[in-house]
Amino acid sequence: GHEVAQLGRRQLGEPVLAASSFADVVGEGNDLTFQSAGVEIRGAGASFNTILGNYIVNNTNGVRLTAGASRNFIGALNFFQYNQQAVWFEGAHQNTFFRNSVFDSYGVGVLISAGATSNNLVNNQAVIRNLTGVSVQGAGTVRNRIQGNRITLNTGKGIELAAGGNNGIAPPVAEGFSSQSVYGTTTAPDGSRVEVFMDFDDEGNK
Repeated sequence: GHEVAQLGRRQLGEPVLAASSFADVVGEGNDLTFQSAGVEIRGAGASFNTILGNYIVNNTNGVRLTAGASRNFIGALNFFQYNQQAVWFEGAHQNTFFRNSVFDSYGVGVLISAGATSNNLVNNQAVIRNLTGVSVQGAGTVRNRIQGNRITLNTGKGIELAAGGNNGIAPPVAEGFSSQSVYGTTTAPDGSRVEVFMDFDDEGNK
């Protein structure tokens, strides 16, 4: 692998990584704008690449991982704004999206679909003002972990499970609270983690 740094403004149709890449680094401080994909990682051999500290704005897809791309790291401190999708995990597996900020996507902030499995969305600083915050779509799109993220002020749902995504596990229902606990019901499998957030609406601000 090698490091791709300080690329400056990229133009439409010039994704930084457009083929199978191994252990490459994109960052820090690149201005990745006006492309079909700000960064695209494609293919089963595309693994262990890192995208960190970039400004990714006004693309169709900010970052697209597709066609079996696996074990890549998107984070930390990428800033996404005004993309159609900030990040699209399309048939990609075991990738991690962490400590990023996603604002004002025209579609879904983070889209997981086409049989993508075992991806991790963890500890992201903001998924805010998107049409939908996170969407997991399709019966084969399962075991994707969404944990510890600040997701709020989205037009639609903060987290959407569509057409069997993540096995359509229903959100837990809070039924009451005491000074030291919150209690309720869930249909999640044994061993699942239930997170409790505070929000003005029904998302997860903090």
